[in-house]
Amino acid sequence: IPSIKEVIFHVYGAPLAIDLIHALHDGGCKRVVFIGYAYSSYLTVGSYLLSTKVYCLDGLTNLLNKRLKFSYPDIQLRDKIKTILDREGVAYKHGISVSITSIFHRVKNIRKKTIKKIKALEMELSSIYYFSKKLGMKSVGILIISDNKNNELYNGKKIRSECMLFILEKVIKNMGEL
Repeated sequence: IPSIKEVIFHVYGAPLAIDLIHALHDGGCKRVVFIGYAYSSYLTVGSYLLSTKVYCLDGLTNLLNKRLKFSYPDIQLRDKIKTILDREGVAYKHGISVSITSIFHRVKNIRKKTIKKIKALEMELSSIYYFSKKLGMKSVGILIISDNKNNELYNGKKIRSECMLFILEKVIKNMGEL
């Protein structure tokens, strides 16, 4: 059975995500599957989003690399996750997410054309993708929509927990394929 240390969940914010990626790297981890929560204006609470690229507004990646606009998952690992999700019958969407500095951050200075393509707001994924790649690790992110314009973050805690347990079960069951 593959090690559970390759699956990250319940991490809040870019600084902790960066520390965790470095700790996993130092412990010999080669790949990371991040499962986290996100806000979406378009998707329903409990939906899954496989992030294809992340707009870097987390305050750290774009501070360290001023020219960095996007960070990306490892394509091979993303494709393997897609295969697993499809085979397991897990419905998901894919698209762009934006890593922001806090849940109260307002997305500004993004072209309106790009805003229409954004599926979710989260706080960790750009740092996970950026630092994983920088350290020679492969990473991919699965986001669970925790709130949207109709449901506040504090509502639906049971749905979020059930979705987390469901996707964790599917990923851990199939870790040998990653």
